[in-house]
Amino acid sequence: MKRTHARRMRRMYKDKEQARDAFFHEMFHRNCEEREAYNEPLYTFEEYFIKNKQWLESQWANMEHL
Repeated sequence: MKRTHARRMRRMYKDKEQARDAFFHEMFHRNCEEREAYNEPLYTFEEYFIKNKQWLESQWANMEHL
């Protein structure tokens, strides 16, 4: 993610939890687009989150430091 995206995301959401949730959902929708492009079955958000929780948390932590 670009620095400007991280800043914009923090400005859009005053509450850190809202920004975090929005980030996770944005990543989920990107994953859906990618899976559709490869004709792979889509995950529900819950499935996606469970399978990718550690990676998502890591990416969010990296964004916070930008």
